[in-house]
Amino acid sequence: MRWSAEEDETIRTYYPKHGTVWEWWDVVLPSRTQNAIQSRAIYLGVRLGDRGRPRNHGTYVNMSAELACAAIGEEQRAKLRYLVSRALDRRTA
Repeated sequence: MRWSAEEDETIRTYYPKHGTVWEWWDVVLPSRTQNAIQSRAIYLGVRLGDRGRPRNHGTYVNMSAELACAAIGEEQRAKLRYLVSRALDRRTA
């Protein structure tokens, strides 16, 4: 599957900010795997910001969820809520 210009722009814009917070990427680019996103970022020359995967991951996932919800439909919002709750459950386990 070829990469669209919109997907490339999404990676250029958000990969430095969200890095490898895959729960966020699962919602934003649901048809792409983690490896595909990371490989495309490398191909595009996009580097992680100073965060990478933040220490306070639970709070960061919540913030990412709020940003993602602004641009997605109701079905994807439900999936995002589920993913965030699962991520937070893993964090507290």
